Amino acid sequence: MRKKLLELLLCCSLGAAAQQSQLMVISDPHVLAPELVEGNVPAGELKLTEHSPAIVDALLDSARRVRPAALLIAGDLTYNGERASHEWLADRLKSLRADGVPTFVVPGNHDVRNPHAVGGRTVTSDEFAAIYGDCGYVAATSRDTASLSYVAPLLPGVTLLAIDSNRYDENRSEAWGDTKTVYRNAGRVKPSTRRWASAQIAEARSRGDRVVVMMHHHLLEHIDGQARLLPNYIVEDRDKVAEALAGADLVLTGHLHITDAVSLPPAPPKGGVLEVATGSATTWPFPYRVIEIGRREDARHGQLFTTIFLADNPECPWSELGQRRLARGVDVLAAMGAKKVWSRMGGMLQRAAPLLSLAGVKAEDLPSNADQLKSLVLQYLREPLTEALFSVTRGGEDPQVGRANLEAISDNVLNMLADMVGDGGAELIGGWLLERVEPLMRSALLDLNDVGTDRERRTEDHVSR
Repeated sequence: MRKKLLELLLCCSLGAAAQQSQLMVISDPHVLAPELVEGNVPAGELKLTEHSPAIVDALLDSARRVRPAALLIAGDLTYNGERASHEWLADRLKSLRADGVPTFVVPGNHDVRNPHAVGGRTVTSDEFAAIYGDCGYVAATSRDTASLSYVAPLLPGVTLLAIDSNRYDENRSEAWGDTKTVYRNAGRVKPSTRRWASAQIAEARSRGDRVVVMMHHHLLEHIDGQARLLPNYIVEDRDKVAEALAGADLVLTGHLHITDAVSLPPAPPKGGVLEVATGSATTWPFPYRVIEIGRREDARHGQLFTTIFLADNPECPWSELGQRRLARGVDVLAAMGAKKVWSRMGGMLQRAAPLLSLAGVKAEDLPSNADQLKSLVLQYLREPLTEALFSVTRGGEDPQVGRANLEAISDNVLNMLADMVGDGGAELIGGWLLERVEPLMRSALLDLNDVGTDRERRTEDHVSR
């Protein structure tokens, strides 16, 4: 039984119900062709890659039940751009179209010219467009000459603008004869593509159409400090891209594997930008979106959309397995955080060691490198950080739970520091650290963003209980 866990009501739609149509959105399925699965899934994988074909089949069966006007896939269709994986997915989408559900795709950073493709055979941009020709490229009314971006009619009164935000043209591989292997997962939209996109939106608006933009990388920060801490997960020159996309009703993204929505005021269609990010289809809790959308004249401020989490397969407990797999991400986060903190304060701590020894602090109680700091972080913070990761991935944050989790993280940070440098040192160092970490955690756990710019970015998630 599928569970509707999140209803996101941004504003009221005043149009006639008969003119509303549903779109289904998934992102980051990262499918690996069945014949490539065995022996090719790393031990530290967070996604259920080995189950990706079965999960994708279940998602497409959901599409057959929902029967949306169209299915949209916002990039990272494949594990690492394997041609066999693309062909497997394209075949499944062909079957879905035969059952009456049109499909539209856009590439993600994993999909094209990927030097890490399992088996070594990836695809070029031309091959991607050919394989997914019936998923938007053949129906396109305009194609950008500098990327895999295109424009296509989505349904009456609604235009789809699919933006290729990837940098695969910078990828290199020793296997291709290059001097070294380079893989870019960061995002950008070229200036010429921005100009093309702006012109396409203007043309669609002149017809009275609503415009749905789909691209892989985030346009807006969904978590405070995202552009600084996770720059590869937000598009380069995002203000310029947002300006080019002004006038669009909705921007659909993926990439960071979180389920969230954020807007720049004023709310669309009065000039702001509304971005809806969908988590990875093969990562717990396996989300997909169902969006009500209709003609521009029928929508005053927005539309209703829901997030649905894929139910367990009778033959595989996806939820339990997926949560255990995702929990590994805490080790990744702890390693990243420890490295950044150590680079800032490791030297200071080591220089202060003689003074701390006068206060009874033993040198062996202090970390001597980032790896030891990571171990301490996991010892004290694994449980609350796991809950935080689950919250961000799931979306629809509960403020009461978020506040409790934020308090637990703060308390455990201070306890960890007190055991290392005593209560006085914990107060001093902890104050410095929490001042920098708490805004990020508050943004993630309480769903309240204020990123320190002249424009407030504020999330709009509301949980249906």
